[in-house]
Parts: sequence; C-alpha cells; structure tokens
Amino acid sequence: MKKILNLLLISLLLFAFNCEKETIAPPENSESNNQNIQLTIPNYPPTVFPESNIVNLESKNLFNKALNSKALPSCHIVNGSFETGDFSGWNIETNGSPFRPWGVLAAGSYGGFFDTTQPQDGVFVAANGFDGSGPMTFVMYQDLYICSCSVLTWKDRIQWDYSFGNFASESRTLDVQLRDPTDDSILENLYTFDAGTQDVNLTGDTGWLDHNFDISSYAGSTVRVYFLETIPQNLTGPAQIEFDAISIVALDADGDGCCDDVDPHPNSDQTATAIIDGCDSGVLNMNLGCSTMVDLISDCAANATNHEEFVSCVSYLTNAWKAEGLITGKEKGKIQSCAGKSSLPN
Repeated sequence: MKKILNLLLISLLLFAFNCEKETIAPPENSESNNQNIQLTIPNYPPTVFPESNIVNLESKNLFNKALNSKALPSCHIVNGSFETGDFSGWNIETNGSPFRPWGVLAAGSYGGFFDTTQPQDGVFVAANGFDGSGPMTFVMYQDLYICSCSVLTWKDRIQWDYSFGNFASESRTLDVQLRDPTDDSILENLYTFDAGTQDVNLTGDTGWLDHNFDISSYAGSTVRVYFLETIPQNLTGPAQIEFDAISIVALDADGDGCCDDVDPHPNSDQTATAIIDGCDSGVLNMNLGCSTMVDLISDCAANATNHEEFVSCVSYLTNAWKAEGLITGKEKGKIQSCAGKSSLPN
C-alpha cells in the first residue's frame, strides 16, 4: 500500500511540473500583433493575402459607434494622428482581400516595393495597400459636430507600380467626402485623387501632400468625414497609401465666434478692463459680438486726426453703450475721463 501511495505522489508531482512549464502562444491575430506591421512581399501578385483581422475591426467599430453616440459635440477629430497606436475614434472597413490591410504603423513598416512608412505628426500613420482582389474598397470615417470657422486638414502619400500584376485599364481613386451620418448619403465630395491607368501613369509617388478644405458651411450640424479608396480591378499592381495629421482647424484666432475672414478684429483686445493709453478705467471690457469695447475705442484712435476727434468718438461710443444698458453713467464717465487724459492719437 505504501508503494502505491509513493507512485501516486510521484505522478502528481510530474503532472504539476509539466503544467508549470506549459505556455500558451497568443493568437496570430491578437491586438499586440496588429501594431507596427512589418510586411515585405517580394512577389506580386501575392498567393496568400495578409490577415485583415476582421473580427477585431468589427469589434472596434462597434465600440467607436457606441462612444460616438454618447459623445457631446467637440468640433474636433479624435485620434487624427493615430497616436493611440490603433484606430480608436475611427471606423474602418474593407470589402475584399487587400494587398495589405488597414494598419496603424510606426516608421519603417511595410517596404518591399516602396519607401517604408513615414509618420508626419508623431510616431504613427494609418496605411494600407491601396490594391487587392477588386472590385473592392477601403473605408475610414468618423462622425463629428462642426463648429464655425472649421477647416478640415490632413496629409497623405500614395505610391503605386502598375508594372506588376494584371493590366490596369481602370484607375484607382481616393475620395474624401462629407456624408450624412443618418443615411450615409454624400453631402459633398471635397477631394478626389485619380491614379490613372497603366498606359498613362505606370508608376507614381505623390510624396506627402497637405490638404485644407473650409467646411464652415456645415457649422451646427454633425457630418461624417469619409475617406474612400476604390479599387476597380483585381491585383493590377502593388501600391501603398498613408494618412496622418487629420484635424479640424478653427480659423478664429481670438475665439470670439467670428471667423477670421469676416471678423473686423480677428485679434481682439481682450484685457479684462477698458484701458486707454495706460489709464485703467476699471470698467469691464465687454465683448460686443466680433469686437470688444477696447477694439472700438482703438478704432476711434486709428481714425481720428487729432485728440479732440478721438475724445468725441469715445464720447459717442459710451453714450450709445449707456443707452443700451451696457454700462452705467458712472462707468461712462470713467471711460471718458481716461480718453481725455490720454495723448491719443499719437
């Protein structure tokens, strides 16, 4: 009996030792393997397409949609330079087998046929192969609220080589659009790039290009910023497309809600109180739409030919402000007193 117990004990110890030594390899399509993809494909067309990790992409898209549905209007692109290292904030789609799938990549990724990836704003870019088992599309989009003075900006680079693969009788295109999030209808096609056909542009490299489009006309509404790559044919030559620095720039330098191109004072004097030639009146320097009180007083100084004209102009302004209930009679007197003591116009 004692011998049997010893044998059982030895067996248990061996089993425990083997369990401790066993490791589980992460799945090939795990999140960690999605970053900094290094792909060199010496032969074209490929016989095996890279994995697109479609399950993870769909999960990410659902997360982004849920996030966007709860988000308050921010007037800004989320993760426009992809510095999270993934597509957070974006929805991406690919229908068909891509030559190279969507990826958020560090510098020096891809390669083989073209220059490796070159981030322009930070350490990551979004990229794909701009080719595949067409007809197919690559899509990247994000919904956002548009504020006044909004300009959509981004950088991209496209490289291609039609000297491999099937004959390219139709051109690949990139369209950047604004769409209606409710039904995905196109509101406006902002930009189109056409790579041309094989007999027109056998090879090409756009280099990094900067794009700027004023979308202020959509202020007050939510739109879908939509990047659409169209691959009309099957494997007509390797290619590479990169995106970076996607942002919304507000052309309102002083933040008063008036776009710079129509603002009479694009850099308003926003000091707390009305100060005239060093004399602090102590009166609140109110914002009067696209201008502050001090802006208008400065206009008086700029347009007056002598001190009396300046004082008269300030008197006219303060009388109007008092009549409108913006300042009291005492505050009017303080502003006029500072104007009278000044040496304006110099």
